[in-house]
Amino acid sequence: MAPKKAAKKEADKAEEQEVKKAEEDGEKADEPMAASEEPVKEEAAEKPEAVTEKETDAAPVKGTKLKDTCVFHTEDTTLNVLPGASGKHLMCLSEGGFQYLLAGARGSVGLKGGRYMFEAMIVERKSLAEGRNRGGPHPSCLMRVGFATQESSILLGDGEGGVCFDSQGFFSSGSEWKKVTKPIMRGQVVAVLLNLDASSPNASTVSLFCDGQRVSQPQPLPECLRGKALFPAVTYRNMTVQVSFGPRALRPLPFKCLTLQEAAADHCEIKKATAAPKDGKHQVMVPIGLPDEGTFEWLDQFLAKNRQFTEISDRAFLEWAVKSGMKNGQGHLNKRSSNDKPEFKFGLPQMDDRSIHKVLAALTPMMPRNLVIMEVKQSLTVDGRKEVLDRYSGSEFKRVARVVMGDPPADWQATVREQLLKEKTAKAEAQAARKKAEAEKKKAVEAKRKAAAQAKEEREAKKAKEDTGASEDVAEAKDEVAEEQKPEEGDEEKVEEEDEEQIVVELTEAEKQLKFKRPVVPDLTGKVLADSYFQFTLPSKEEGFDEIVYEWQAQAESGSYLSKWIAEKKLTQRVDDIKISDWFREKLGDWTKQLGAWKKAQKDFKNPAKKVKPPPKKPAGEAAEGGEGEKAEEAEKGEDVAMEEEEKPQIVAADLDVFDVENVADIGSGEPLFAN
Repeated sequence: MAPKKAAKKEADKAEEQEVKKAEEDGEKADEPMAASEEPVKEEAAEKPEAVTEKETDAAPVKGTKLKDTCVFHTEDTTLNVLPGASGKHLMCLSEGGFQYLLAGARGSVGLKGGRYMFEAMIVERKSLAEGRNRGGPHPSCLMRVGFATQESSILLGDGEGGVCFDSQGFFSSGSEWKKVTKPIMRGQVVAVLLNLDASSPNASTVSLFCDGQRVSQPQPLPECLRGKALFPAVTYRNMTVQVSFGPRALRPLPFKCLTLQEAAADHCEIKKATAAPKDGKHQVMVPIGLPDEGTFEWLDQFLAKNRQFTEISDRAFLEWAVKSGMKNGQGHLNKRSSNDKPEFKFGLPQMDDRSIHKVLAALTPMMPRNLVIMEVKQSLTVDGRKEVLDRYSGSEFKRVARVVMGDPPADWQATVREQLLKEKTAKAEAQAARKKAEAEKKKAVEAKRKAAAQAKEEREAKKAKEDTGASEDVAEAKDEVAEEQKPEEGDEEKVEEEDEEQIVVELTEAEKQLKFKRPVVPDLTGKVLADSYFQFTLPSKEEGFDEIVYEWQAQAESGSYLSKWIAEKKLTQRVDDIKISDWFREKLGDWTKQLGAWKKAQKDFKNPAKKVKPPPKKPAGEAAEGGEGEKAEEAEKGEDVAMEEEEKPQIVAADLDVFDVENVADIGSGEPLFAN
């Protein structure tokens, strides 16, 4: 058998097994989660419920038709999308870790009225055993087709901004997934029909057709999407997908339905591509800010206002992987060691080794798109900035540095105070809710205890009445007492009103002075900061930047702010790689020698044998035998020693001020200052 035929047969067999397994299980495993929460999944019968078709033939378009061609702008695609064949075919990177990542593309024409459809077909499925059997997201080959708002994520199934059907037969309208049809196989043409015609019985719904036949019930649009322009979108992994917006349908439906390209102009909203630069150069922007001083928050605000930019950073790759269905053991916000270099702990070697960084480093310089290179430490050092500038040639890109340093503007600080107050209020409300729950629990326990006690009293009263024949007056008297003991309804209402009092939270004076919100996770680890903070500098045109923009303060003020910040860090940061200089070695040797001399002096002073003593007096008989000269010499020596002993003052070391002592080896009485 020829190699190509054998490979095709093997791929077809793998596809059939995967489809069969999906049909038997009727479940969706490891779907990407918008907020890292397990999506709600609903199982359905293998055969979809019979549908009575309510759609009718579309009337001819009145007025102006859509003139713009619906395309996929580069800025509305993920980095791994490889468009081909005039944009009708979408391929994706699958080398290394890219085989686990979803690719997404969103069309340029949004619908806000009428009833229109677009089509998609799986042209090729890539069988990658690494992604199927070793902890990668399942299924390894996946396609999603649907509609989403312009402000939503490019990836369908991420958040509440869109609706979609996937190749496993599930429908998503946010975090909820439910089985609506059988899996879609390679070569089948699926059509997604969006009905926004208010006069239609299926108004505000989306439906799926396969090879011209309806395969799902009309699914209602969420309230959050109604009244908004919805753009066609495709999300896929390890596939080649053909997308058709018309004007001719690949597989006509049972009724006449217009394609998106045949839509009326007043039913459409056009998303224009960002104007091409006059010099043909796209931007490579490098944010430069100090750690934990709002750099990432500023970037989030910048990207929200400038959606034509794509962020290149470790945190962006990590979020992309999680949205693609992977679970990072250490990637959760509260488990990260830093925002600049979060850990990749997916248990997949081709993801954990960050090989996708190397691939993108080679590919992005050839992509015609605006990029943001976000790395806190790298952008603050000369060598780090040089690495970025060398990668993105000045002949192809306009290289811009944006310095976010110094005192932030008033609106920034107001936003920080607003966020702090919101977080503080949320904590206070949560604490109040816990206290209320505890009080209600305690109240329920007390009510149960009282009810049990009352039931016991009633049983005892009944028994006493039966045994002693007591009169009914006694029983009534007890009932009156019990009634008096019941709490008044007004008192309970007062307690409930006190519990429902509005919680008032205010910021302290110290909190009002904060310019930056304390991050949950630091931007840099302590070791990285200690090893590099003294290398932080501001960028300069000499490094190769075409433009340097100071966002908060001018260059002079930013430079002074940075110098002051570094000086403060020198007082608190530990220096692990300090080296001993020759000057220090010389001084250390002198000190060691001096210390040895002092120790010897202390030892000699405490040793009685080392102290100077006057010569002993000779007996009278021996003195008479000596000559007159010898006798006179000995007498003179004895007088000198006695005189020296008498001249030495009696000084108490404890009474001295150590700073007034001129010679620490002798305080004046021959005793060293350090004798004791």
